[in-house]
Amino acid sequence: GWKVPAEKSFTAYEKRRNDTIALLKAGDVRKRLLALAALAAVPADPKNVVALRDVLGDPKPEIRSAAANALGASGTRDASVRKALQAQLETEADAATKKALRGALAKLPLPPQPMAPDMAPRK
Repeated sequence: GWKVPAEKSFTAYEKRRNDTIALLKAGDVRKRLLALAALAAVPADPKNVVALRDVLGDPKPEIRSAAANALGASGTRDASVRKALQAQLETEADAATKKALRGALAKLPLPPQPMAPDMAPRK
């Protein structure tokens, strides 16, 4: 009984998400910022995180800042996000966007460090 409605619901979610990602890539700044906020509302979805990461190089500084803030708030452990934020920070010219990038990097959890051999669990 519940499988078909669940599949339809998920399919509808995927369609809305893909439409929102398409809006993020084109259109006026206001609509793009709204799309960015909608994607940021579901940070557990890896496709949302990738879409937000991909607009860090956008020509509009307000889009870059909003994407950085959203990625920082996502709490993702995806190493590609940290790398993208750091790379953008190195080349960023806009002061407000630099601040957002630094803030995002500070909020993201650090990647786990490898365990020293003497601390590894014994078999």
